[in-house]
Amino acid sequence: MTIRIMLPLMAVTILSLTGCAENGTLTIDPSKVISQGVNSVVNVIQGSNQQPVQNNNTAANSNSVDWTPYLRPMQLGCNPPALDNLSASHRASILNKQLKGDPNSDGEKITVYTLNNAIAFGQPLDRIETLRGMGWGHNRLYFKNSGFMTLRPSFALPAASGNSVVENNAKGYIVGSGMEGMSLVFDSNKKSITCDY
Repeated sequence: MTIRIMLPLMAVTILSLTGCAENGTLTIDPSKVISQGVNSVVNVIQGSNQQPVQNNNTAANSNSVDWTPYLRPMQLGCNPPALDNLSASHRASILNKQLKGDPNSDGEKITVYTLNNAIAFGQPLDRIETLRGMGWGHNRLYFKNSGFMTLRPSFALPAASGNSVVENNAKGYIVGSGMEGMSLVFDSNKKSITCDY
């Protein structure tokens, strides 16, 4: 038997079946097939309600801890993430917190949070790094794969600061210069997003 779904001005042959039902018929609601896509057709034909399998290396699973609420300020003009007062589930997703530098000096202080089963902006997140110095620093997110590169359009330029936009492209932006400048860098080699200020 051949299943055909009639669409305006065309017919689409989906699959040829033999002996699939005792009476030789199979009924599919075309409106559901069109709205749910090819996977739904296959599931209806197979009698399965299973969802397509996702590759855990590229997509988050349902048990992932979403860091987006804490990191969203980075999308709003490279504002610092809100890493104070983390929830219990976010604290539990931190495998290791490493501090570098002397907290009693005016030099650079680096904090690295190595994460387990974490996501940010829908992408698997490996670690968060913050660097603080006297008037400079950065916030850096390291991802597990290169899927994060699709996030670039969701990172906005800083709000009007009086500084001119030096560069704004698919790999980030530079606004202002010197101590007044800041930049956003999407690095596919390091699998990272960095906000420098």
